[in-house]
Amino acid sequence: MRVLLRLFPQLREDVPAPPPPDVRPVDLSTPWAEGRSAEELLPYADESITSVLRRYQAVDLGYCAARIRQDGGAYLGWDRGLGKTLGAITLANELRAESLIVVCPNSSKELVWVAEFAKWLPDVAVFNYGGTAKQRDRALESWRERGGAQSALLVHFEGLRLHDWSKEQVDLLIVDEAHRLQNGSASARSAECYKR
Repeated sequence: MRVLLRLFPQLREDVPAPPPPDVRPVDLSTPWAEGRSAEELLPYADESITSVLRRYQAVDLGYCAARIRQDGGAYLGWDRGLGKTLGAITLANELRAESLIVVCPNSSKELVWVAEFAKWLPDVAVFNYGGTAKQRDRALESWRERGGAQSALLVHFEGLRLHDWSKEQVDLLIVDEAHRLQNGSASARSAECYKR
């Protein structure tokens, strides 16, 4: 998380908006999701998405959305095969995030993220921050120009080092395969282990 806050300091500094009146504050001591449908847990998400969610997805995403509205951030640690990509897209739709950055492996940009956005939210413009410096600049500029309309910028992990991201206005940051993030001292420690 320190890596992300260093790259995106506005995530730490912005004060989140209070939760909408129809979203209950999160209280883990009570069964806050009991008896509530996916549409009630995620009142702003498109029905075409909420209608296909499994119960655990709706409950977890409702919790994440409430936490983001209250505290400014949340962590969702689903295992493989539980619908993380659909969950992230649903969360972006629920929060009406206009400028979205998805940090993901290069291999999953086109095969997973572009395809899933096209399937679930075809109105969202998706840009791939990759390739040559000119291609990256063009994708970044196109993403910035979409101000006021939903857009997603797909950035591979190595791409985080290629730009000063602290200057970008980001509504929502999604990190797919977050275990790949590490701080500088962790990489130095792992390099030392390989030397032995």
